[in-house]
Amino acid sequence: MAEEDVKLEDSNLAGIGSDMDKQLRQAAADAEPEFDGAGSEPGLEIWRIEKFEPVKVRDEKEFGIFYKGDCYIVLNTYQKDGSDALLWDLHYWIGADSTQDEQGSVAYFCVNLDDKLGTKPVQYREVMGSESAKFMSFFDKYMLVDGGVASGFTSPEPETYETKLFHVTGKGTDVKVNQEPLALESLNRSDVFILDCGMTLFQWNSVGCGAFERMAGCGVLERISALRNHEPEEHNIDGEEIMDRDDFWEKMGCDKPDLNELPSAPVAEEVEEGASRRLYKISDENGEMVCSLVQEVEEGALDSGLTDEEAIMCAVVGDKHAIFYLGKHSSQSERFYLNMFTGKLLNQCGLPEFAPTTMASKESAKDEWAALF
Repeated sequence: MAEEDVKLEDSNLAGIGSDMDKQLRQAAADAEPEFDGAGSEPGLEIWRIEKFEPVKVRDEKEFGIFYKGDCYIVLNTYQKDGSDALLWDLHYWIGADSTQDEQGSVAYFCVNLDDKLGTKPVQYREVMGSESAKFMSFFDKYMLVDGGVASGFTSPEPETYETKLFHVTGKGTDVKVNQEPLALESLNRSDVFILDCGMTLFQWNSVGCGAFERMAGCGVLERISALRNHEPEEHNIDGEEIMDRDDFWEKMGCDKPDLNELPSAPVAEEVEEGASRRLYKISDENGEMVCSLVQEVEEGALDSGLTDEEAIMCAVVGDKHAIFYLGKHSSQSERFYLNMFTGKLLNQCGLPEFAPTTMASKESAKDEWAALF
């Protein structure tokens, strides 16, 4: 039987999403020691999935460092001005090199934590490379590192540490750092690069970068050094001075290039403003799960009268972002299908499976949903 033809409420999974199932998940979250006190006061908390269990990241110096082979839960607890009530944004982040099992684990524990907090958080699904602006706003320096936490990035062993090349872009409080292949082709003549040799750190401010980019690079260099108790030897190199640094090129493992032949930094694509909106309905009312287009507008608001409280709705904004709305009377099987097959549903709604996703309901993210209509 095809995957979309399965009527889950007739299967042994029918209890998923029920009140009893929710109570069991909340009990599981309460019994998880790493979630003790989660969301009890304003601030940012992060858990990494290790061996299919959540492990809290307790050193704030590691906040904003994400391993491409891992998955994370990020909980932001805050209060609105003039109110003592706690509010929560609950994100789960999927590394591009993480396994399907790790991705399933992070989604499971995210749901458990949501239940622990009374299903009041707004949930977001974040996929590496397509992170939402809200998620990125939590970190002044956002750093992507190859491998997993076991790679030894924060506490390198000098004799075994593999040299890493980091590409630094942005400035101020919007700095992104991505590990690139250790190759000449990864360099350009416009940005800042950090060559991380474990206990020796090189920062190259290429010939075309400005003062703000240099400052951003210095901040990243300082952060890496702080993770290692400021023990590494640091070298800050400007422009053409790099041609006199044989030690840098030896660690790069390549011959010195002609700097004029290095490419300029690629120009970022501009995001189209005022893009179209589409509204989809996801329902099993006819015995099988169907995702159907309800409305499309080139500009302006969607029709709120088309929202069906008996189903799950999906609004697609500008082919970049999806907001799923859980109708008040949507079925258990529809909600389970959404949790298990988010990527497939995004494809059916005309988006890549890694598109940023928000889950809305009458209790959470209702303002964000209402703004589309």
